[in-house]
Amino acid sequence: SIAELLARLADDRQLLAERLLAGQLPGPVVDLQGDAGDLHNHGRSVVLLTFASGGRAVYKPKDLRIAAAYMDLVARLNPGLELPLPTRAIVTRPGYAWEECVAPGACTSHAQIERFYTRMGMTIRLLQLLEARDFWLDNLLACGEQPVFVDLEMLLQPRMPYPAQQSPAQREAWRQLEESPAHLGVLSMPMVIAPGVRAEDLGALSASARFLTPFKHYGTAPGAAAQPGDFRNWEHAEHIPQLGETPMPAASYLGQILAGYRAMHACLLANQPALLADDGPLQQMQHFPVRFIHRDTWTNYKIVQGSVSPSRLRDGVRREQFL
Repeated sequence: SIAELLARLADDRQLLAERLLAGQLPGPVVDLQGDAGDLHNHGRSVVLLTFASGGRAVYKPKDLRIAAAYMDLVARLNPGLELPLPTRAIVTRPGYAWEECVAPGACTSHAQIERFYTRMGMTIRLLQLLEARDFWLDNLLACGEQPVFVDLEMLLQPRMPYPAQQSPAQREAWRQLEESPAHLGVLSMPMVIAPGVRAEDLGALSASARFLTPFKHYGTAPGAAAQPGDFRNWEHAEHIPQLGETPMPAASYLGQILAGYRAMHACLLANQPALLADDGPLQQMQHFPVRFIHRDTWTNYKIVQGSVSPSRLRDGVRREQFL
């Protein structure tokens, strides 16, 4: 995969200079950070590259035409918004892509914090329209007054089928839930830890905290009732805007979030004919591949870990029964 990355970099140097690096050739690679995300495409992972020129690029070994189309859609809507949403350059290639590198940064005023959450409300409404999923806190960077979601491949998600034997009222309630922003992962994303242990909320609007993960410390006694202290912790703060060094969580800015949501709703209505046109941006998205997650990543990790426990490696049948 590294040889493949270097070959693609050699082929695309001029394209990177034109599209990502303001016309400057990248020069030699002086820093490389691999494993910067989930594994894709037979074990490949995202890589962050820094060049001798000072430029940076993100290499993603997956088809990101849907992400580039999202950026085009935002660029079309921005002229009708009082606060434009952030866009970044995405260079799509066959089976992989290069992205402009973004980094979190603090705000310098309360007005910037308010604009961050107004833009977040706008983003929620737009992601709701696009039936997005997996937009949780680890997918969000607070870049000053700009909320930036770094992974956009889970747009246009398929809806789950209605449960069987529902009454008309239940079906309508289910439909309205599917139409709402509840499934985005922004407002809330409960993560089950274990029976008897409080779930964690990993939604993008959650405050920073030491979150429990579903993974136990090595050496935890098997068979005993689960306790919070049995599980490893994980910290995350890059998704929350900061005023200086002070995090400014969403709970105090509900008014700004709602105002942004309404502003984007009005913008979508004003652009409805263009959005629904046969050659419009939504129609262009329909043939692009998207990522679909059957289970969340951590649940898959738990399954893999459980499948290689000593008791399940005694014979192949026992392991297959567990899987």
